[in-house]
Amino acid sequence: PGFRSVCQEYRWVLTTMLDNRLLERDHSKVIDVGAGAGVVSLSLAKLGHQVVAVDTWEEYEPGSENMMGESSGIVARLQRNGVDCLRRDVVAEGLGVESESFDLALCLAVLEHLHSSPQTMLRDTWRALKPGGHLVLSTPNLARLSKRLRMALGRSIHPALEVWWKEAPFFGHIREYDQDEIVSMLQWAGFEV
Repeated sequence: PGFRSVCQEYRWVLTTMLDNRLLERDHSKVIDVGAGAGVVSLSLAKLGHQVVAVDTWEEYEPGSENMMGESSGIVARLQRNGVDCLRRDVVAEGLGVESESFDLALCLAVLEHLHSSPQTMLRDTWRALKPGGHLVLSTPNLARLSKRLRMALGRSIHPALEVWWKEAPFFGHIREYDQDEIVSMLQWAGFEV
């Protein structure tokens, strides 16, 4: 089920961008903040867009047994396919790119993994977008019905305790947000929602 939901999210993101004509321009410049394994970055590069993938790739380091591969292989694959890679901690360091240089920014399943406020990352993402640029952001909704039902039944809504207990460092969800919180943070960062 986890793999299926990841594939559905990738399909949703690509469909959303294409259906809403967020990539109308030939060779749009895209920044993928928290690119992870780079599936969307690779897809957009194959469609002819100039893509910059930004991540620490810490959860893909050797020995992490991440099913998506190891960081060196992921970065090499991205670079072989024309994706520029920046290894950065976007919360502590920002994006490290020029202002108003991207048509589209992606932040897909990233916010919920951050160990501190996304303020620096979101403000820097807004700064990096050209006027009229767009941000596509995805994150789980803390207030979704399945979580409310689990709570009503007295069950935890957090990652499995066994994963939290064993994993060091922990790469799971640290904090999930509801829709109003996401809108507020985006507005505080300068975005028009």
